[in-house]
Amino acid sequence: MNPPPSLSVRSALDAVDATDAADPGRGRASTQVASSFPELTAEDQQALLNGLAARAANDSAAALELLLELVDHHRLADPGIRRILADDGVVDEVAADVLIAVARSIGSFQQRSSFRTWLYAIGSNQAKLFLRGRERRPTPTEPVDQASVAMKLSSFVARREDLSNALATLPDVYRQAVILRDVEQLPYEDVAQALGITVNTVRSRIHRGRAMIVTNLALVD
Repeated sequence: MNPPPSLSVRSALDAVDATDAADPGRGRASTQVASSFPELTAEDQQALLNGLAARAANDSAAALELLLELVDHHRLADPGIRRILADDGVVDEVAADVLIAVARSIGSFQQRSSFRTWLYAIGSNQAKLFLRGRERRPTPTEPVDQASVAMKLSSFVARREDLSNALATLPDVYRQAVILRDVEQLPYEDVAQALGITVNTVRSRIHRGRAMIVTNLALVD
């Protein structure tokens, strides 16, 4: 039997529950646990991740937001990705796809295995999909449909009229970055300058924001 979680983990999960009760669907649980995650014991890390994943699977926006932050900030998907890929730049690209895959698939998470085991499989699968997609990409001598590229706001936003409703689900800290990048089409460097943050922080906020949107975005073919 696993030992009970520490007070800090119980407090973090209680904060998530309180945030959902106060403002369902909006996220932004107030907790210090994301920054102190590396200091937790392995047992507490597992208890926190499993607790957040179970809550996110039951439609907790606060749990999903904190879970995505932990996965992104602490590179938790890297082991599964690096099982297939080695190039750091490619790993970063696939890691962004993993956040979206986690947000899309979290409802399927069951506590038969740990969240880390589940995430490892997601990371490996996304890396394999990346390789398959790269094999299918046109070579430089093949024509590219520039019109379709120009119309694409992101990998998961299918229609502009869906975007305003999807953006309304985001906390402000993510909404600003996503709007400047995916709506205004600003380069990452300009977004960073506008928000007064680093480019790496911009990328993280955009990746998390996109992943959070996808769970509430109704895609229309």
